[in-house]
Amino acid sequence: MIKIGQLILNRGEYDGRRIVSSQWIDQIITLKISTNNVLPFTDGYGYCWWTGQSSIGNYSFANGYGGQFIVVVPKLNLVVVTTNKWSGIESSTANDQWYRTMNLIQSMIIPAFN
Repeated sequence: MIKIGQLILNRGEYDGRRIVSSQWIDQIITLKISTNNVLPFTDGYGYCWWTGQSSIGNYSFANGYGGQFIVVVPKLNLVVVTTNKWSGIESSTANDQWYRTMNLIQSMIIPAFN
């Protein structure tokens, strides 16, 4: 997950090698569908990546069931990766984990690097 985050942060390069074009990275993290801020922490969706804005600038994130996240914050040169228990949990628990994890990232982790 961290390697994918680094690939996004470095606009298609990983470990000094071009893996995908920077134009493709720009496309996947650019808002294509607005969520009208209905979902927490995001204003829209690109190609498999959510987009958001905060006081530190734009960020993008990929997420999975129950709070698996890859969050990329270009202004801070930061990638945050999280995992949670996801197998065998109820959807209400998964939703709670998702929210609590993203809230932790937004309220504690990102500000620590700003």
